[in-house]
Amino acid sequence: MSYLIIGGILAVAVTATVVLGLKVPMQGSWGDYALVILVLLFTSLGLGFLISLVAQTDMQAVQYAMFLLLGSVFFSGFFLDLRYLWEPIRALSWAIPATYGIRMLQDTALRGGSINAQVLYTLLGIGVGLFVISWFLLRRRLRLSV
Repeated sequence: MSYLIIGGILAVAVTATVVLGLKVPMQGSWGDYALVILVLLFTSLGLGFLISLVAQTDMQAVQYAMFLLLGSVFFSGFFLDLRYLWEPIRALSWAIPATYGIRMLQDTALRGGSINAQVLYTLLGIGVGLFVISWFLLRRRLRLSV
């Protein structure tokens, strides 16, 4: 819960900076925007749990997180438009939760559209899948440690 709260506070701060400080108009619904942020934070939390369960040491966890961060920046559509990526890389980019978040945030906040339900449910499904995998890994780790 604390991650969701802190992430929500950071999202509000960044949004306020962009909307009030940089004068970028919010074209869409604030409710849709908040829902996208919430689902994206949920999925990120599941990804963090998975990284922490797979990593053997703190250093490995940091390296996995940095690897994922770099992949998210370069292959999610944040840095380059997905249309310009090679087809196998474009397919791989849809395995990254940030791709869904960026697409929905652009559609909602910048284009004024409504949430694409298929993209939202896919991101939510990825988050639920990450939590289920993390739960199984945690159970296995606890069973082996006893």
